[in-house]
Amino acid sequence: MRRGTGRFPRQLEVFDLYERFRDTPALQESFVEMGLMEGTGAPEGRADFPFYLQTMIRLRMRERFRTVAAKWQQYTGRENAQDFREHRVTQINGIFGMAPVNEFGEYDRMRSAEEPGPPFSVGKHGGIYGITYEMVVNDEQDRMLNRIPREIGRTAAEYVSRVVVAFVESNPNYIDSQPFMSTARGNERTTAAAQPTETNLASVVNEMTLKRDPNGIPFTVRPRTIITKSLETALIFRKIKRSQETGVTKEAPTPREFGPGTLNPLADEEAVPGTIIQEPWFNDADDWLVLGDVDDRPAFLVAFLRNQTEPFIGIKDEGVRSAMGGGRDPYTFDFDEIPFKVRHVFGAALGEPMAVYRARPS
Repeated sequence: MRRGTGRFPRQLEVFDLYERFRDTPALQESFVEMGLMEGTGAPEGRADFPFYLQTMIRLRMRERFRTVAAKWQQYTGRENAQDFREHRVTQINGIFGMAPVNEFGEYDRMRSAEEPGPPFSVGKHGGIYGITYEMVVNDEQDRMLNRIPREIGRTAAEYVSRVVVAFVESNPNYIDSQPFMSTARGNERTTAAAQPTETNLASVVNEMTLKRDPNGIPFTVRPRTIITKSLETALIFRKIKRSQETGVTKEAPTPREFGPGTLNPLADEEAVPGTIIQEPWFNDADDWLVLGDVDDRPAFLVAFLRNQTEPFIGIKDEGVRSAMGGGRDPYTFDFDEIPFKVRHVFGAALGEPMAVYRARPS
């Protein structure tokens, strides 16, 4: 396809292409590779200029959002909210009722108990960013089509982390009107027992895995993730996890006894959480949390309006056009700014208290 003689492509075929690839990311990528980003260089371009910007900004923003969001998606479950009204998370306990069956005998009915969880709701979050006339005239292509939208995506994903961490640190009450994490509930420890050591980590995992639900069925969710603000604490747990030997060399005192051995049992992937995350949004650098598998019974959830997990980004007014777009351009309003709205509708929610353990050394 032949390009225009100026910095902005003027051929009608190019703008027909816009319509065809509006919702096709693969075609959008191909479009960028064709070198047509030069279209941002002239504000007196055709009527499709704002839509062109919106298409490319949306693509780059979502790319970066997904990359950063991968962090909090490792320690939060996902919930769907159909509207802005209050909803509740339902907790399903273990299924019981299996029993021996005699020949020609009747099978017992298996059943499970479902309990109402704490209420939650979603709310709007967002802001407006404008592409200015000066940026367009200065032909700041990389800034408009790459750096700014990627930064918007990063900011939006980090904002979810910020909201979730604030929710976790607030330690709201559970349905029994008691704090979600506490020593009384049995999912929190303090002082020396909360120091990041091999013994304390093994003890925390042991306490989590030995819990039982209200029907007496063992809690089967395995701890999968450790979260902390401190890089030092994160490195300690990574060292604990990856060290193959304990450094103990004492031999057994008699042939009838076992020595402590040198192999590190915590290096086993199934023994302790394998994912260690440093989350800078936490306020207390000493705290660390152990969380269960989010695909089973997550301790914390992020609820999204109608499963829209990624932010919406849209142009304020597609009627904003240049007065110098040519005789076939019906619009006559030149612009000083093209505003873009970023909107994300979500909320944090409590899940299963037995799937979290908080350690507070100080």
